[in-house]
Amino acid sequence: MGEPEHSFRIRIEFNSKTYALLQKETVKEGGDEGAAVKIAIERGMERYWTHWFDELAASYELLKKTI
Repeated sequence: MGEPEHSFRIRIEFNSKTYALLQKETVKEGGDEGAAVKIAIERGMERYWTHWFDELAASYELLKKTI
């Protein structure tokens, strides 16, 4: 049994260059814009957490050296 799925509504504003890229990728994948935005957000969050944990590890290393 997985967790129940929740849906949310968010407002995202794109500049014309980003929107053109989104449309290009959507057409290439044969999906819709909503699915493409969802994938972009998920990938962005994966990269964000990886970066955040790397920064946290670096901070702890600095603390470890000072203790």
